[in-house]
Amino acid sequence: MRCHALVALLEHPVAGFLLFDTGYSQRRMQEAIRQFPYRLYRHAAPFFTTPDESAAAQISHRFGFAARAVRTVILSHFHPDHLSGLGDFPQARVVASREAYAAIADRRGVSALARGFLPDLLPSGFTDQADLLPSGFTGKPLPHLGPTHDLLGDGLLRLVYLPGHAHGQIGLLAATHSGPVFFVADAAYTRRSIRENRPPHRVTNLFTEGEDRVAETLRRLHDFARERPDVVLVPTHCPEAFEELVNGK
Repeated sequence: MRCHALVALLEHPVAGFLLFDTGYSQRRMQEAIRQFPYRLYRHAAPFFTTPDESAAAQISHRFGFAARAVRTVILSHFHPDHLSGLGDFPQARVVASREAYAAIADRRGVSALARGFLPDLLPSGFTDQADLLPSGFTGKPLPHLGPTHDLLGDGLLRLVYLPGHAHGQIGLLAATHSGPVFFVADAAYTRRSIRENRPPHRVTNLFTEGEDRVAETLRRLHDFARERPDVVLVPTHCPEAFEELVNGK
């Protein structure tokens, strides 16, 4: 199936433009996989993208403003399809979990690949940009998913831990004009997976925290979705979500 890497551009009435994940950047990916062993990533997780498909290019072409207008980037986790466009937003504050960063910060070579991480994708000034969140959120909990972190203190953008696919992975529940939208990153690959509580193929666990943790978070998402059918769920790679939200079908 066609498996897109979705990002979300949000406009907050006070904080301005925010980006949830940064998708692929062709130029930065090519640089990151030039050397061995990182070039093995292309074989483990093939990707096909063009310069015009980067988040920065789409913001410019589709919405008519420069990438520097994005004040905040929220990284769900540090896998290349969520991270590689980050270098196009050097002015932005970067929000990520401390646990997610600690899991990859010092890894190089095969050790990095084992976590699905390409070190050259992390900008050299990342620690100056980063606002690393603590591992224990204490805000108003989401049903079945646990405590949240109110990013701006107004209840509009609430982060929640979705562990399993990657250490410290976070999702974002956004209150939008059209209703609540929940960006669940790679806690599930498709909406069908959430609806049916159907875990991904075991081969995908080569890059995860383990089959049990993936399945547990998926079960919690399944229960959340049943209790909150009003929430639009957006897994990063879901073709159904892409057709509905990008193509308007």
